[in-house]
Amino acid sequence: MLLVGCQVSTKAISEVRKTADLSKIIGIYYLANDVSTDETKSFTNLSAKLKTKISSSHPNWKVNIYDIATKLPFEIDDLLKLNKDLAVTLGEQTLLKILASRSKVPIFSLNTPRVTLDRMRKIYADLNIQLSGIYREQPFPNQLALAKAIQPDYENIYVLLGRLSRFHLNDYKNDVALLKYNLKYRILENQDSTAAYFSGMLPKLGFLTLLDNSQQFDLGNIELLLPVSFQLDIPMIGNRLIHGNIGALASIYSGQNELIEETYKIIEQYFTHNKYQAPKYLKNFSVFVNQQIAQSFNYPNLDEKQLKLIINKNFSQ
Repeated sequence: MLLVGCQVSTKAISEVRKTADLSKIIGIYYLANDVSTDETKSFTNLSAKLKTKISSSHPNWKVNIYDIATKLPFEIDDLLKLNKDLAVTLGEQTLLKILASRSKVPIFSLNTPRVTLDRMRKIYADLNIQLSGIYREQPFPNQLALAKAIQPDYENIYVLLGRLSRFHLNDYKNDVALLKYNLKYRILENQDSTAAYFSGMLPKLGFLTLLDNSQQFDLGNIELLLPVSFQLDIPMIGNRLIHGNIGALASIYSGQNELIEETYKIIEQYFTHNKYQAPKYLKNFSVFVNQQIAQSFNYPNLDEKQLKLIINKNFSQ
């Protein structure tokens, strides 16, 4: 009986592999002139690495890369018809441009924030468009874990919410309660000044967590928040690498190599089992410390590797 079971299992595995190795045509799309994101310069590199990863494992799969910055709608439609099995989009604006075609080609989005990706899934669900991806940012609990690893004695977490991120307020409250923080928040309108509202909260002994929301936390707003952060002695904690580069004390972020590996696994699973899973955060993470900011806030000994070890240890408890 055991021998028969092994034979069936071997045959089943063989069939799965045959299914996965059937010829597929995948398009990877990006905008070379996308000024709305800081990752533009890395999109070419990311697309090339992803193509290499897919092609080396599945030589029968054809992977094409397109800069659609200057493409007209009918040209994008033609590309989607040609690359009929999957569209991988890099960046929020690229996703919106591909969705505008209303093609039935399944879409997998990278470098799109959760608020946008979730909203687009709801909007296009009625058109039977399959849309998934990996969220651009790291999840809020990971930001809190980084804050706790840096300064376990602080009690307050400050959050500035926008029109879309406010719908996740209950999630933020639950996450903060688990780590025994006090949550202080404001909901801003588009015209509201992020720096002025933060200053008006009269914060003390805590961290301001930066969300992946361009309404409050684009490059310009974070630069305006930096002097306020120093004045109030409230460091900022980011969920993307760019946050640490331009003003946050530290950021927890998704590394490119881990993103490529996870994307490949999901794509292979989709073609093997024909199951398109919901969007998710990247489980693996990296930590970045802005040492100049750290010195200014009197954190001279913050070590990125040590902080990551502390976070992982706390998660395992």
